[in-house]
Amino acid sequence: MISGYLYKQRSIALELKKCIPLLEACLITHIGFVLIRKGIDLSIKDLLIFGGPAWFLLCLIYWRIGTNFLLKYLTDWQILGISLFFDLLVFCFFQHGGYLSIGRAVGFYPFFILGYCLKGRLKGIISTYRDTFIILGASAVIYVILTASILQFKTEFHTECLLDLKRYTDIETYLIFLNRYGLLFCALCISAFVLVLVTNSTVIQKLAIYGTNTLFIYYIQTFIFAVIGLYEITLWQSLVLVCLTIPTLTYMAQRPFAKYMINPICEIMNFCNKKP
Repeated sequence: MISGYLYKQRSIALELKKCIPLLEACLITHIGFVLIRKGIDLSIKDLLIFGGPAWFLLCLIYWRIGTNFLLKYLTDWQILGISLFFDLLVFCFFQHGGYLSIGRAVGFYPFFILGYCLKGRLKGIISTYRDTFIILGASAVIYVILTASILQFKTEFHTECLLDLKRYTDIETYLIFLNRYGLLFCALCISAFVLVLVTNSTVIQKLAIYGTNTLFIYYIQTFIFAVIGLYEITLWQSLVLVCLTIPTLTYMAQRPFAKYMINPICEIMNFCNKKP
């Protein structure tokens, strides 16, 4: 949603140009993640299936280029309606992991385009329905916690289609369907709840400036996640790692060298193309 809210419609040539650094960061993190997890003995299938965090960067490229094209022929709300239909179709009949994250791109596109639809409207909506969002958001957090052990922790729930999930659980198909879309509704409610808190907190608003460099944090945490995933760690060890890595990566993201770590090839080319 945030990515969609911040999306700006451009010419297709400019959009493609801006997606090149994103694609570079995506490929480096994906290949690095797969190498750490599986070693050098890789198959083509291993490289084509985006099972690590890089899936989001690849989907972001799809969404930006796709939205640029669709807005030439449809309104943003028409695109939202169509994207919801295809999300339903993908969840019911197709794997939403899979090759090149195409299923995930379709499945999560409604969030991206909804963010774009809310441009210029979000502040007014938050102000008008503030109390409602607080109640719904708090209720959604409780629901997610109470139902977390039912399906969310099953890897298959995040990759398989509805018709195939029956093999992994005794829960009725219609309940799986309701749970999935109930969780998506909860995600919207929690997002709205967080926005209410942010708009009423001067401290958080001052910290928000660090959000301009979240790509670096996402980029580096992919490798950290790949390494940590090789070991069995306790909850307390996880919490310690979180407390150490978040401030460290946030600080590193502000340094000039951060952009060279994310886009080494693009930055070298930009440096070489600079006029003397």
